[in-house]
Amino acid sequence: MNFFDSAIISFVNGYAQKSFLFDHFMDRLSAIQLLKGGVFVAIIWGVWFQRGSEAIVRRNRTIVLSTIVGTLIALACTRLLSMTMPFNVRPFANANIIFKIPLSFSGEVADWSSFPSNHAALFASLAAGLYLFSRRMLWFVIPYLIIVIFLPRIFLGLHYPTEILAGTILGIVSVLLTHKWFMAASIPDKILDWANEHPGMFYSFFFIMTYQIADLFYDCRNLAYFFRKLIHHLAGF
Repeated sequence: MNFFDSAIISFVNGYAQKSFLFDHFMDRLSAIQLLKGGVFVAIIWGVWFQRGSEAIVRRNRTIVLSTIVGTLIALACTRLLSMTMPFNVRPFANANIIFKIPLSFSGEVADWSSFPSNHAALFASLAAGLYLFSRRMLWFVIPYLIIVIFLPRIFLGLHYPTEILAGTILGIVSVLLTHKWFMAASIPDKILDWANEHPGMFYSFFFIMTYQIADLFYDCRNLAYFFRKLIHHLAGF
């Protein structure tokens, strides 16, 4: 483990096992999706319905669309990296480091590599989208990311700081590049025209997509896990 990871984990993990209430609070803070994806998705819906001139509304909705697409690209990249790069054991399960597991933490997480952090990629993507909407949003998103999203992941031993940093960079770059591509292409115009012509169909799809983002694609991951097991069973693996 490098010095950067070691220093931060040692400092944060030093507060573990001192108070069951504090450990339980950090565990719940990490697990309750309403406090994470729910907050960001609510703001995204607010941006979508922000009033203004036709040009302003179109700009805001283009930002929302590029943010969602950029987020999906970032998550796909994190999954691809976790599958192709050498397996990285999470800090709480790493026998080579001294880590005090918080008192209320079960240690039950997905069995894939922890590099890079898909949590960091997802929320950094959403934060980048809010930055494109208004730079003043940084006063909210940066503290919220650090305290509510990143800190509990480190405290519980789910990620090393460098994994979170890698996911953050990937998420930000993905959304910024996607937005640049969207602004140069006619894709947003076609989607927005479709939304105006067929609002029932569009908002049904939009709700499902943002719901999955708010829930961190929990149901999608469960379905993927089920079908993977099913395929392995049918194939006789």
